[in-house]
Amino acid sequence: MQGKPLALVENGVLQSWILDTRSARQLGLTSNGRAARGSSSPPAPSPTNLAFQPGSVTPAALMADIKEGLFITEMMGSSINGLTGDYSRGASGFMIRDGQIAEAAEEFTLAGNLLEIFASMTLADDLQFRFGSDAPTLSRCPEPCRGLTLSGETRHREKAFSYACFNRFSDPQHAWWPAGAAC
Repeated sequence: MQGKPLALVENGVLQSWILDTRSARQLGLTSNGRAARGSSSPPAPSPTNLAFQPGSVTPAALMADIKEGLFITEMMGSSINGLTGDYSRGASGFMIRDGQIAEAAEEFTLAGNLLEIFASMTLADDLQFRFGSDAPTLSRCPEPCRGLTLSGETRHREKAFSYACFNRFSDPQHAWWPAGAAC
């Protein structure tokens, strides 16, 4: 089956499932040819070249009115509840002060709910295809953010922080603006 673009979600509404032949048959649906396999496993439903559509604002515009926040360039670990959307992950990046990237921030934990994040994010116009799953820079929500928790300290330990923030799938080899997120 030849692959073709497939919109999974449009305007916040689920439009399609990721279906291989077996899963489509089990659900009484038509396969859309979305499968992958490992070296020792049968094919299974899997996305390929999954990406958010880019928005219409620049990353700098997303960050411009942020008095104090975080620009996340890397997320570590994976503690995501696939049923509820709750997650908690380690992260690192940079502080944002008065709309500008400032000092490094590392070893902090980000926790929240994916459904709440997806419902309130703003996408920038800088989508670059580097991996199998890609996204432009995104902003979690207007300040003050609710439902997203951060814990940790800035690199210079001047004060602990617990502000809300945004995240982006980023290239760990290029952890610089705009390959990150702002809040």
